[in-house]
Formats: sequence, structure tokens, C-alpha cells
Amino acid sequence: RYCEMIRDDTMDHKKIAFLMIDRVERISGIPFYRVYVYTETSVTTYKSNTASAADCNFAAEPGSEQLHFFGEVPAVEYHSGAGNGSLGDFETVTSLIDAVCTLATDRVEDKEKFVDSFLALYGADLTPEQIDEFKQEKMIGLPESARAEYISKQLDEASTQVLIDYLVKEIHKQSMTVDMTDEAFGTASGQALKMKLLSMTMLIKRKIRRTEKGLKKRFEMYDHFLHIKNNFPLIDKCTISPIFTVSIPIDEQSVVSIVTQLQGIVDDETLLGLLWFVKDPRSVLEK
Repeated sequence: RYCEMIRDDTMDHKKIAFLMIDRVERISGIPFYRVYVYTETSVTTYKSNTASAADCNFAAEPGSEQLHFFGEVPAVEYHSGAGNGSLGDFETVTSLIDAVCTLATDRVEDKEKFVDSFLALYGADLTPEQIDEFKQEKMIGLPESARAEYISKQLDEASTQVLIDYLVKEIHKQSMTVDMTDEAFGTASGQALKMKLLSMTMLIKRKIRRTEKGLKKRFEMYDHFLHIKNNFPLIDKCTISPIFTVSIPIDEQSVVSIVTQLQGIVDDETLLGLLWFVKDPRSVLEK
């Protein structure tokens, strides 16, 4: 499936249409494309005669145009926090991830090849019966002047591991994430832990802002739909506040110490809101 948002060239980059393209097959096995075109008022389905780029023609399916009542192009973009909003979260480090997978695969293949190494005999000649016996018994007697050795590639495990560690470090560095498997991570103090999580926390905040913008736009379209279809009153999207819960390690002892020291200086409801296990500070305060 391929999706694309079409916008105008003004400063507002207003949405014009949204395309969603599926590659499907007929019962006969002949592939073709089905294209859904979303505009401000309706959605129309088009179908191609073939999937060949040379002679591919599209025609609207009879009776496929339907009104949607969302008031705008019914598609919402949730931009990533990366520099290019059209890139996914992992696309900036995809090449590094592929390199780690390649190295890991090569190590496994090298081990398999080592197990299946060829045995070279010098100064001896085995009959087919002796070869079969050797394969079964895993041992054989050779003349005194003969010798045997396996032909295998020397595995440089140390260099491979150094390269993998470097690539993993670069993945976390470029993606602004923290390596939770780092042994030093679990023994860090509260302030050191905050510094380690600083880059990822900034990334999370940017992603929350972008996601909140998309959710409010989605709510605005639903609100318009209900207003047109069921005469519901319009609700300003600025009056809603999506709640995001971030699952990151916290220094519980430090938080409790801060809450205790601020008693009598800051109101109780605000202090209860700082406690990670309190979901509704106002109801707890009433209790």
C-alpha cells in the first residue's frame, strides 16, 4: 500500500487531496491497482486496467463516489520527530541496523561452515568404506607419516564484536535513544540518570507535540462530522488536552524527597500530582 498527501504551494500548505493506492489481483491472477482519492467533500475509487507502467489507465468505478462530511480531506499526518517529517522513526538508522543484522548473520554462517569444514589428509588415501566409517565413528587410524587437518577460515570474533558494539552505539546516538542494556545505566545516580535520558526526553517531547497536533486535527474532523450529521454543537479543539504517559525510569526516592521538602510551600494538589502513582490528585486530596 502506498499513501500520499497532496498539498498546494501556499504558505499554509493546504491539503488538496489524499491518495491511497493498493496493488491487488483478480481471480485470474492478473494484478491491477485500486486508487482511493479523498477530497474535501468525497472519496472516489479508481481502478486500473493493469499493473504495467507502460499501458496503465485508470477509470472511476461506477457509483464509487461517496460524501464523507468531515469538512476537509479526511486524512491526518502524524509527523515523526526526525529532521525530515516524512521519514519514519527508524529510517535514519536503517542502514546501521541492516549492518548489525548482516554481521550477526555472517557470524552464524561462519560457525555453520566451521562445523562442516573439509578434512584434508596428507600422506594417506582412504577407501570409500573407510570414509563412511570415519563419518560414523568420528575417528580413524592413519599411517605414522600421515597427518590430517580441517580446512577452515579463521574467525576473528574480537574484531567483529568491536564493530557490532560500534554500530549499536551509533544507532543509539543517531536515533537519540538510550541503550537500556548498558551495565552502567542501572547503577547511575538520579542526576546522572536524568542526563543520560536528556536526549531521549527531548525527542519524546517533540513527538508528543506532533502527535497532539494530529490528534486534535482528528478530533476536529470528527466534531465536524457529528455537527453535520447529528447537529451536535461544535467543540473548540483547544479545550481538549490529550494525556500521554511516558514509561521512562524515575528516581522515586528523589521525587518523594522533593514532595516532602515542599510541604507547606506548594499546595497539596500540586505535590500529589508529582507522585507517579497518583492518577487523580484532586480525588486523593478529598480523601
